[in-house]
Amino acid sequence: MPPRFRACNRPRFESDDVARLTWESKWANDRIEHMAQELRDVNTRYADLRNVVQGMESHIVHLTTRVQEEEHRADIAEGRLIALEEQFVSEAEEEEEEDEIPAQDVDSDADSTIEDA
Repeated sequence: MPPRFRACNRPRFESDDVARLTWESKWANDRIEHMAQELRDVNTRYADLRNVVQGMESHIVHLTTRVQEEEHRADIAEGRLIALEEQFVSEAEEEEEEDEIPAQDVDSDADSTIEDA
């Protein structure tokens, strides 16, 4: 007797099953591609935002430096203003003292002139 081949115990797929699996495979591939595109978009947005943040950081550093320089200039100007005020006060006091001293000299000279006459 010739040898007989036995059929495999594997189940055979019906054409509907093949079509359904093909569709699910395509849907999964589309979904993967969609998610991959979303990831690329997110990475692009992240890179853009990172550039904006770096620009803002450098701008903040620049502005902070300018503020510190202006504060330093303000401190110098304040010191100069205080020095001018002190100089003005001391000059005013000297003028008052000079005004008082000649007035006393004039009085004493007037007395001496009267006595001399």
